[in-house]
Formats: sequence, structure tokens, C-alpha cells
Amino acid sequence: MECPFCDVEYLEGAEICDSCGQDLTAVGETSTRQGRLASTVFGYLADVPQNEPLVLDSKASVADAVALMRERRHGSVQIVDDGELVGIFTESDLLRRVDPSTDLEEAAVADVMTSEPESYTAKDTLAHAINGMAMRGYRHVPIRDEDGHLSGFLSVRSLLAHICDQVGL
Repeated sequence: MECPFCDVEYLEGAEICDSCGQDLTAVGETSTRQGRLASTVFGYLADVPQNEPLVLDSKASVADAVALMRERRHGSVQIVDDGELVGIFTESDLLRRVDPSTDLEEAAVADVMTSEPESYTAKDTLAHAINGMAMRGYRHVPIRDEDGHLSGFLSVRSLLAHICDQVGL
């Protein structure tokens, strides 16, 4: 059997996990799944498979951003100038900030993107990212490396898929 807190195997009948010291007396199938859920949610974003970011610069047109999102079937494009993340353009930005009469070929993505987007690092926990995304209504967030450069992005869908995989659903 596996400890629901640290995933280290233990002998059936053990009362305390030799690895993490947690009480195993009440562990059953339900609590094992709950333990995996807790260890996953409080795990690090480094453990979650990240999506390769779609990247454009701020001078790109809204039409370019929309075409790239449609081609790759993603709901966001990260906007990077001179190696620095300066914004994110999402489906929501398209619906909320772009006037329907706008010529998308002429409109610059910089004029309708979300500037200075909330981002996370691989050292942040899933719980932190999920909370931030839920509280602010984000479905996509950029992930930065230790130097602050864009390394990927996560979506609500990818976070939920990871949690389900880890818990065994």
C-alpha cells in the first residue's frame, strides 16, 4: 500500500508511515484518494505538465493572435517584447475588449491585451495558482522560470487534468 501523504509504500497494518511519520490507522481507499488529492494540490507547479506558450510581440495584429490561437487550439497568446512577458491576449480579451466593427488586421494586440498579467513560477503550489485563478477569473496563466522569463503556461483544463491523473479519476 502507498502512504496517502507521501506516496511511499508501507506494509499493511503499519500504524505510522516510516517515511513521513503520518498516522496510518484510518487509511482506507477513500482516505488514500483524499491523501493523494491533498498532496497533489499542495504540490508544486513544476510537477504539472505545462503547455508550450504561444508567443507574439506587442506589434502583432489581433488577427495574427486569433489565427494562432485557432491554429493551435489554445485560448491565449503570451505577448513578449525583448524577451520579457508584457501581456497576455485571451479569448476573453477578444470578446470584451475588441469592438465588433474593428478591423482585426489593423488593430494591435497591445491595445487590447491584458498588460502585466498575473504569473506563477514552478515553485508555486497548485493551490496558490488555483486560488489566484479562481479569485481573479483567469483561465490561463503564464509560468516564468527562475530568471523571470516565460517558460510555459497553464490552463484551468491542464490543472484539472493533472489533478485527476494524480488522484486516479
